[in-house]
Amino acid sequence: MVVPQPPTSTLRAVVTTFAGVAILSTAFRVCYRYKIRRFWWDDGWAAVSLASQIVLLVNLWIRTDTPDVGPLHQSRESRIIAYWLVSLAFTFTLWSARMSQLFSVIRLIPEFMKMRKVAYGMVVMFGAMWAALVIQKVVICKQDTSWYNTPKPQCHLGHAVGSTELAMDFISDAMLVLVPLRLLWGVSMQHTHRKLLFSIFSASLFTTIVSAVHAYFELGPSGLLEAITANVEVRSPPSVPSYVVLMLRSLQASVSLIVANLAVIVTYLYRLIRGERDPENGVYISNGSSSRSRSRGYSFGMKHMARSDKKTGTHQDQVSALRFGKQSHADVDGDLEDGFVKSIHPLDDAPRVFITQETFMSRDKGDIKAGHAL
Repeated sequence: MVVPQPPTSTLRAVVTTFAGVAILSTAFRVCYRYKIRRFWWDDGWAAVSLASQIVLLVNLWIRTDTPDVGPLHQSRESRIIAYWLVSLAFTFTLWSARMSQLFSVIRLIPEFMKMRKVAYGMVVMFGAMWAALVIQKVVICKQDTSWYNTPKPQCHLGHAVGSTELAMDFISDAMLVLVPLRLLWGVSMQHTHRKLLFSIFSASLFTTIVSAVHAYFELGPSGLLEAITANVEVRSPPSVPSYVVLMLRSLQASVSLIVANLAVIVTYLYRLIRGERDPENGVYISNGSSSRSRSRGYSFGMKHMARSDKKTGTHQDQVSALRFGKQSHADVDGDLEDGFVKSIHPLDDAPRVFITQETFMSRDKGDIKAGHAL
């Protein structure tokens, strides 16, 4: 059975649309987080993925700009360079987006939890898989450069690279779904906030679905799916244009970047539409900074020790004493001295209080146990 191939113009339109959504959503995410002074490693990795996505999209157009397609009719030499950039930019876009998702989870995990160490172990694992794929592609494509002389130059990475890449896709996507769900399972928060966060992190399944379709076509009996979803070429018949191989793989990178931005964009829209506090307010957010430093500016931990009255614009201080455990951290707009809050300076944006392990809070209405948030 012959699978009809869509026109290049159609593929370009689809890929460019998804890439455009990914680029715009990431640009909004980075600017928004910087503006509200919550820019952290997850946003930094999103910025890296954004830059890689732009490189990927531009060079994908150059790579597919063959004499019979246009519009600029790039030379073969230009398309060889574009192939290298597309192949590497795809890997960088995909894995930096996964790093962004992973650090979004890490910022929710208190430092006294063992799961935080597990998450940092995942960072090392993701970095190792990322580096392994890049090295594998470079070595294979440099060993045999005969593809430079073909009319439509593209490196034939082979079945082994495709299988390795797909295995890493499934492992990483599964981790990005299971770890945050396990974390949120035992966190005390409002039911609506819990459902929202579960939905956001479960969105990683979309990337897994793309990988599954890729696996079926690439490793299945027809061998044609690879022409639609991968950047490796194994058994595609000569009638299948090689650039189609790159286009749908770039679609996976775009979907991964969009999914990485969902946590920020959805919570922003949630607050905007319903006029409620940020759902992040119901969970611990840590940045690993020292609890003895003045935490102000671009820090990313637990917010202020006061609650804002939105109707009157005033602040109602609710804290008289706060003691932090050895590994606990807080983002307090004030001074910390010998483990106690020395002074408090309420601000206007999203006032929150988070209590961690070995923390004691004295209030008029009683004590708040460790692990709960105001």
